[in-house]
Amino acid sequence: MGDGETLKAITTATATLYYYPRISGLFLEGGMGLSDYRVVKGLHEGFLFENADATPVRGTGWGLTVGLGYDFRIGPEYSIGPRLAYAQGAVATLHSPVNKPMASGWTQSVLSAGITFGIHAPDNRWITRRY
Repeated sequence: MGDGETLKAITTATATLYYYPRISGLFLEGGMGLSDYRVVKGLHEGFLFENADATPVRGTGWGLTVGLGYDFRIGPEYSIGPRLAYAQGAVATLHSPVNKPMASGWTQSVLSAGITFGIHAPDNRWITRRY
């Protein structure tokens, strides 16, 4: 992507906890972290957005994620299954490159569906060492 094309990007990084209410395979997840929104122009190859010609709009704030899924065992220690998650970022204020506020009250929401792959202790027990 180059030549002045624009890309709107949402990035969320969260620390997530998973809760398995029963041995059945159903799990719930919840996490909190940072959320980032930016518009970039002239993006070139590279990791994330460091090779963009310009970032005319950018904002960072808190992010939350909640989700649920189901693990189907495919072996004694492995599982695979569907996952559905909702993430919301409270970026609040978007800024220009000279840090001038451009918009306030900004939030972003993302609904994602995916497949999980898990590695578990045999027969769902915690692995502990006894001395």
